[in-house]
Amino acid sequence: PVHLMVKGCVCVAIFKVLLAQRLNHVWPALPFRVVCSPYYVAAVLRFILHYFKTPIGSSTTSSHGIFARARPGTPINPVHLMVVVLACRLDELNSLSWVVTLLPMWLLFGFLAVVSICVGCLAIGIILMREPHEIGQRTLFFICFCILLTITATGTTFLSNLCRLLDGDTSVPYAAVLVPLIVGYSILLLCYLSFTLVLP
Repeated sequence: PVHLMVKGCVCVAIFKVLLAQRLNHVWPALPFRVVCSPYYVAAVLRFILHYFKTPIGSSTTSSHGIFARARPGTPINPVHLMVVVLACRLDELNSLSWVVTLLPMWLLFGFLAVVSICVGCLAIGIILMREPHEIGQRTLFFICFCILLTITATGTTFLSNLCRLLDGDTSVPYAAVLVPLIVGYSILLLCYLSFTLVLP
C-alpha cells in the first residue's frame, strides 16, 4: 500500500536528518534515543495500520467461535525493537557489552547456523543420490544453500568483529568489519546471476 511506503520513507528521511545533525555536531547533545524516535513512530504506525489492512484468505473459526481472517504482514517489526536497544546502549543507559547488546542478532545467526547444518546434511544426501533427471532442481537447491551459507558465515564474521571493535579491541581493524560485508554481497550477486541463468 502507498500509505505504508510513504510512512516508511518519511520516517527514514527524518532519522537520517537527525543522525546527520548529531554526527556533524550541529546538535551534539541530542540523545540517540531522540535520533531514533522516527523508528518509534514507525513502529506505532505499523502496529495501528496493520489492523486496517484488508484480510486475505478464507475465514477460519477460532477457539472462541469467532471468524478471523489473516492480514498480510506482521504488526511488529523486530528491527524497531532492536533500534530501541541500540539507542539505549549508545546513550549509555546501560553498561552491557556489545556482545550482550546485540544478543538478538547472535540468536538469529545461531538459528541460521543450525539450519545450515541441517540443509548441509540434506545436500550430502542429494549429492550421493546422483539423480541425472533432476539436475535443474539440484542446481537451484545448491544455489539456495550457497546463499544460506554466505549469509550465515559473512554475517557471523561481521557481527563478531563489530562487537570486538565496539568493545574496545584495538587489534580489530575496520577492514575486518567491512570485508565480510563486501564478500557477502559479492557472492549473493553471483548467486542472483546464477538464478537468472538456471531459471527458464
